[in-house]
Amino acid sequence: MTRASRRVAAAALLLLSVPVLAAAPRETPTTTEVTSDDGRGTDYILNRSDNICGLDNPRQLTRPAKIDYDVLLAETSEMKLMKKEKINASSPRGIQLRTAAAKKVSRACEKVRSDKSYCSVWKSIRRRDGKRIKDITTLVKKEISGK
Repeated sequence: MTRASRRVAAAALLLLSVPVLAAAPRETPTTTEVTSDDGRGTDYILNRSDNICGLDNPRQLTRPAKIDYDVLLAETSEMKLMKKEKINASSPRGIQLRTAAAKKVSRACEKVRSDKSYCSVWKSIRRRDGKRIKDITTLVKKEISGK
């Protein structure tokens, strides 16, 4: 045996003699926990797909706000028309109306965000330390209704 092959054999023997530790069982998240956290390493627990407008990089957030997206969508004239005329959401007309409603909510959020100096608006966002994040749903609702 050459010197190099003896070293390899000794290293393999050493590895075999080290006990293998089993990994601790992972806890499964409950239904109220966020299973996807794009804000790892920051003060926020979020999912980037929940961003409406403004900054979407969690490391850049300084003053985010949140909204109740479903309430704001229901507040738009397009969604009220869909409900009134019983338009199917998956029909071509329903898709057009829902897209227009989403754009209207997004524009209203952007206006309130810039007027009130928020860095971003989210459907869902939490702070790791439990501090409250400002909910601007009522301000955006006023912007949508034009009052």
